[in-house]
Amino acid sequence: MQAVPILKQYKVLPGFLEITRDVKIIQNDFDTSTRLQERISELTSKWPSSEKQITLKIKKIDCLKEEAYQIVVNEQEIVISSSTDTGAFYAVMSLKWLALKESKIRCCEIYDYPDLKIRGFMMDISRSKVPKIETIKEVIDLLSSLKYNHLELYVEGFSLESTIYPEVLIDKNYLTFEQYALLEDYANDHFIDLVPNENGFGHMQDWLLQDKFKELSEVDGLFEMWGSKRTPSTLDPSNPKSIEFVKSLYDDFLPHTKSKFFNMNFDEPFELGHGKSKDIVLEKGEGEVFVDYFLTLYEHVKKHGKTPLIWGDVLLKHPESIKRLPKDVIFVDWGYNVDYPYHKNSKLLKELDVKFTTAPATSTWGVITSRYLEMVTTIRNACFYTRAYGGEGMLLTDWGDLGHLQYLPYSYPGIIYGAMCSWNVDNSPEYLIKVVLEELVGVINATLILDLSTYTRLEGAYRSYGSKLFSVILHSEGAKNESDKLGFFLNKMTYNLLSNEEAYALTLEFDALKKRVVKDDSLVTNEILGSIELLTTLLDVNMMLKAYFDGHGYLESLDNCIFSLTNYLDVHKTLWEARNKMEGYKFSALRLHQLIEILKKLKERGN
Repeated sequence: MQAVPILKQYKVLPGFLEITRDVKIIQNDFDTSTRLQERISELTSKWPSSEKQITLKIKKIDCLKEEAYQIVVNEQEIVISSSTDTGAFYAVMSLKWLALKESKIRCCEIYDYPDLKIRGFMMDISRSKVPKIETIKEVIDLLSSLKYNHLELYVEGFSLESTIYPEVLIDKNYLTFEQYALLEDYANDHFIDLVPNENGFGHMQDWLLQDKFKELSEVDGLFEMWGSKRTPSTLDPSNPKSIEFVKSLYDDFLPHTKSKFFNMNFDEPFELGHGKSKDIVLEKGEGEVFVDYFLTLYEHVKKHGKTPLIWGDVLLKHPESIKRLPKDVIFVDWGYNVDYPYHKNSKLLKELDVKFTTAPATSTWGVITSRYLEMVTTIRNACFYTRAYGGEGMLLTDWGDLGHLQYLPYSYPGIIYGAMCSWNVDNSPEYLIKVVLEELVGVINATLILDLSTYTRLEGAYRSYGSKLFSVILHSEGAKNESDKLGFFLNKMTYNLLSNEEAYALTLEFDALKKRVVKDDSLVTNEILGSIELLTTLLDVNMMLKAYFDGHGYLESLDNCIFSLTNYLDVHKTLWEARNKMEGYKFSALRLHQLIEILKKLKERGN
């Protein structure tokens, strides 16, 4: 089996080493590293039994870089050299891949090291879906095997315990601090830094809907953005109470964490300057107000011994304000479209002498499956330009917009490719995505996941977010605060209808994919079937709406759409429960209920 990520230097020597679980460690310069010992035992316990014994030496060589390692394999022994137990662990992971499904390893010399210092993954646990502890541990196992070293669980709203505001936890859809600490220990034991993450500026809508915190909102009441009315989501940076509130969140959470980093987020404060802070933003400028607010909270984070990360979307519009950031802050540049200018932004950040990471995407949200082209393009570009301009690393994002309706296996291709590019960006062939995915979900399911991740190519022109099929969910969500919900929805859908040719191509595609599924009752297979069922139903809704606008008969197909969506809710509930806390299901299902209610209103109009 090919090592993944691909090794930097690999020299083949004559002969083979027959692998056996009878491994005698005759030298271990990291014998105090319990976590390394445990990972070695996990690996060799899965090797075949044999009458032979092989020896293992682990040497500490101080001249090697922190995460670099060397391996020499001959016919009798394996010799690992590194300067840290982390480097030795990465050597063990390479041996894991080389020995996978093999009875022997080719004798060789290996020298390997990562391109990027930070190789991170951000898992959204705040858009309805709070995974079970077992699910997060499975993700940690996967990340660890692919040599990631950084994990964040994205927190906004009430997905994390609050001891100071326990009244907000009535839905019980959250991780406790005790669970977080257990996950942190598990991640650390697998050589991954679990970095705390909690938003404290934008994305605060759950808090601002509470009577106790409404006064902290930048705007009072609904505000309009992207053509729909939305509830407030941004704190008022000019209100000292906003600062004190966020400090209280940090004081509640950060003492339970051990990482030296903390992601403060601060992305998408959409209402900034459009409400209570309007005068100060007009006076000082958006960038300066943003930095003033950040610096006050930065000082508080430093008191907890943390180095902050912040998203860069606001300050990239105000490069002059970036210069005010303290030198230890890590600036996170996120972009999820194929034409996102990582090259331009990375060059700017280097010129400004700013520590930065880039943040590409698994591109799974807003489409039910994934957008493969966006995934590979953003990951490859992010890693290439991060290395080219001396950035700190890559943070792969995996969001759950609008009910987190996609299932976990659709994130695997992005996780695999992110590992490959952040370790060895010059040698990350896409074919290896499928090779690794097959080991995770099986050959047939791997092909289905990848094929389902390209359906948007059949929808016509490229779009920067979501898909035409998903648009019925997007715009039924957008309609929820409108007085004429049906009118709003129908108006939006006039720009999202499939042509007859596009609908026909998608029908053939989904029918063919469903026929290729081998029903083995495994969770992944059922998740694939569930995705195909939902996509097929969304296609039916789109075609029914086209018939409605064209003045053709649509009521019968409308009834079928309502029936299919209602049935799918039971499927979704079962699949949700397998990996996630059940308390979050109702928030995910709400997105489908909203669509069903819109369709019922359309039926009333037709009758």
